[in-house]
Amino acid sequence: MNPAEFFYASLDKDVTYLKTGQPILFNSVIDPGKLYDERHGTFKPRLSGYYCFTFTVGTKNTSEAAAVRLEISTRKVATAVTDIPSATASLVISQASNQAIVYMKDTDLARVVIDHHDTGPIIGFGYTNFSGFLMKND
Repeated sequence: MNPAEFFYASLDKDVTYLKTGQPILFNSVIDPGKLYDERHGTFKPRLSGYYCFTFTVGTKNTSEAAAVRLEISTRKVATAVTDIPSATASLVISQASNQAIVYMKDTDLARVVIDHHDTGPIIGFGYTNFSGFLMKND
């Protein structure tokens, strides 16, 4: 019997000012197969096959949008961009999500990184997360 091929990772605290290309290091993880590496923010499958990934980013009280992307190895797969709040809002939380079904080799890595610009604070506490699971292996 193969170990589980799924994970759920979220931030349990806010992170600030990540740079373009920097991975989000999710630190609250459910990962029975031990496939998500918290030190590098990467998921490495044991089996080649089709995987479904979902990711969400959240921001709070920032004048900048947060743009993140899902990468498989170095290939850009999907992007999510939060809204920019209005100047009159007192407390604004903005979230953006995306999902992708991709083929991964057992040598590939999946991660969520900051996309095309530096971003302000990204909120944790479940607002920012990353998950994936094997749909069909080779």
